[in-house]
Parts: sequence; C-alpha cells; structure tokens
Amino acid sequence: MIKKITIRKIISWEPCYTEDQIKEFWKHAGLKRSATPLEIAQCNYEKKTDLLWILLREEIIPTRELHLLACTFAEAALMAERKAGREPHHDSWNAIKVKRLWVDGKATDDEFSAAWNAAESAAENAAWSAARSAAWNAAESAARSAAWNAAESAAWSAAESAAWSAARSKQLKHVIKILEVL
Repeated sequence: MIKKITIRKIISWEPCYTEDQIKEFWKHAGLKRSATPLEIAQCNYEKKTDLLWILLREEIIPTRELHLLACTFAEAALMAERKAGREPHHDSWNAIKVKRLWVDGKATDDEFSAAWNAAESAAENAAWSAARSAAWNAAESAARSAAWNAAESAAWSAAESAAWSAARSKQLKHVIKILEVL
C-alpha cells in the first residue's frame, strides 16, 4: 500500500489533467512535497471527484475494501432513486447483498453471476442500470475501477449540482473512514 503520494505518482496514473494543472491542484490544496492518502482525502479542495479519482485504487485501498465501497456507493444510488420516487427493482438490492456475500466468500461465483443477471434483467432505466453496473464491475475488472464507477453512478443519480457535491462529499467520508484505519 502506498503511504505517500507525490505529483510524480499521480502523473504515472495518467490523469486527464496536465502536469501544470496537477501542480496547481497540489498547491491549492495546501499539500506538501508528498502527502498521505488521508491528507489528500482531508485537504481543502472543492473538486471531490478529483480526490476520489486519486484515492480509489488498489495501491491505496485494499481490493476487498474497494469492492465494499462499490456496494456502498451503489446502495446510495438506489437510495437516491427511491428518494426521487422511483423504487429500484428488488433484484438491484439483492445484487448488492449477494455481492457483499461474495466478497466475504459466502456466495459462489455462480450465485454472484445469477444475482448480476437478475439485476440486469430487472433494470428498467439508466439510473438502476448504472448502480447495478457500478456494484458489479469490480468482479470483472479492477476493484478500483468498480469503486470509481460506483462513485460516478451514485453522484450522477443526484440530479442537481448541490446534490452532486453532497454525494461526492459523502463518498469521500466513507473513504476517509477506511483510510483512518489503514
């Protein structure tokens, strides 16, 4: 696990920002030459999406925790749908439940696939589909990617800019809790 992050390390991850933009972020965030993941998570920087992009990776958070974060973020997306008056299909909720069991070795790959397929069949709109995909991408690709996709879908399900920011802040709080115990 990475204990310190530098500008060079971020550049090695091939961000969409230029080196100068990253240096500006680093300066604006008040970070020193290197920073711990927790320092980055807690820095005073308004673009929470960028902080999550840095932090949601296997080099920083263990794979298991990234899988569980994907579930948490997907649940938040489903809750946002419920709050908006659109009740997610029960198979979407079940898929997250089975995913958590699968992470703990209490569900087989076949059970995981069945839950995924049921949720996929039940998906009736893009928001449910995004939440489901985010929760399950970790099984088929890197866990970091799944957590990132879950963060994306959870934030996108919040329609307004203020809700977007609040969703990202909430996601970052979950990440901070994990980083505090690592």
